[in-house]
Amino acid sequence: MTDRPADGTDTEPNGSVADRFSREPAEDAGPSEGVDEPVSTDGDDVTDEASLGGAEDLSDWEGEYVDRVADRLSTNYDLERDRVVGAERFDLYGKSQIESSKHVLHPVVTDAHHEAYEHLFVTREPRVTQDRLESLITLGHELAVEWIDANADHYSTTFTFVVIAPDLPENVTTFVERFSERRLLKLGYNGRYTIRVAVAAPERKAFVSSPGAELEPVFVHWETEDVEPSGGRFRRFGDRLGI
Repeated sequence: MTDRPADGTDTEPNGSVADRFSREPAEDAGPSEGVDEPVSTDGDDVTDEASLGGAEDLSDWEGEYVDRVADRLSTNYDLERDRVVGAERFDLYGKSQIESSKHVLHPVVTDAHHEAYEHLFVTREPRVTQDRLESLITLGHELAVEWIDANADHYSTTFTFVVIAPDLPENVTTFVERFSERRLLKLGYNGRYTIRVAVAAPERKAFVSSPGAELEPVFVHWETEDVEPSGGRFRRFGDRLGI
């Protein structure tokens, strides 16, 4: 796990699913100011033909798997189907927002207000490679510049990319297990953002994610001794924000 602060030293600081999916691709969020320009990782080409056309060739059981994933995410994320972001199309996109305020003496007197956001992107592809994951990481840095409203209330934003593929190569497993990208915004005064990646190969009953992602309860639908009870990640996240 490697933290690469942009300009300072880092410190840790909602009916049915189908009714909530959009039938038309949503527009990208507008640009905002105040985000330090990130340094791109290797893999400059964000566009990948597999993400645009490969999903149609995959078997129906993978579509059913995505539906089950969406069902598990629906209590914590606002979900969209077929979300288009730049040149990429994602089978599933989820957004979560948590706000926390501390009050002094009276509820109208606010001492501190923090906002935390999570963006989850899920794509089905015929194969997964390290280069493909690096292109998604590059996209994450680009979205940080475009989507984050970096101000004193911003606490954190997390971009997580999950690839669903038939197989999980060993080199990909090693890369994912070691990868975590975190950048401070204005020396941490405007919070930070984190990029994580994960790969699920349900046919092989295999799953791997970056440190701290904790997505096993959502993506692992088979028996395993390492799955954490659902909600643990969100509970600990809330505890850190004091809610």
